[in-house]
Amino acid sequence: MFTKPFKVVKNNLLKRSDQKKFQSSILSQFPFITVDELLAAFPLRTAQVGVVKIITSSETKMNIYTCNNEPYFFDFDDPPEFSNLVPTVYFLWQIPHLIPNLSIPKIVFEKITSGAALMLPGVILPEDTTFNGLLPTCLGEWREGDLKGVCYRNSNYAVAVGEMLMSSNDVMKYGMKGK
Repeated sequence: MFTKPFKVVKNNLLKRSDQKKFQSSILSQFPFITVDELLAAFPLRTAQVGVVKIITSSETKMNIYTCNNEPYFFDFDDPPEFSNLVPTVYFLWQIPHLIPNLSIPKIVFEKITSGAALMLPGVILPEDTTFNGLLPTCLGEWREGDLKGVCYRNSNYAVAVGEMLMSSNDVMKYGMKGK
């Protein structure tokens, strides 16, 4: 999850009441997940749901939410409020339809793992897609700040997760250019 060192500040299990709040927050923030899917991923009665508070090498405070010691979500709230949750790639492999995805070629993935931002020209569109001032419908609509998974071509499994820096309306306005 991290290529640079980080420091663990706390590692605690969530109380049962906080686990219920956490699950409720996931359901409200991610409308593509069903209650049954969430309960399969987070079985309240048997799972150990915890929060690991860390400080990254850039001094950013972060909360990583785990289920049986596997990272499922993270956020930057202090104290943890379960708002603005971001799923980990690990969790997206369990429930790939949790957030919408963008497809990229492997060469673009190599660039973003080196620290480059994903630029829209690096997103793969279906071969029969033309851009004539209208947003290709295969990308859907989104707002600035919405989360998207990043997948290889012909795969539904995310290799990265990111936040859209432009809305779909801005993408249309700028002709499929930008971050």
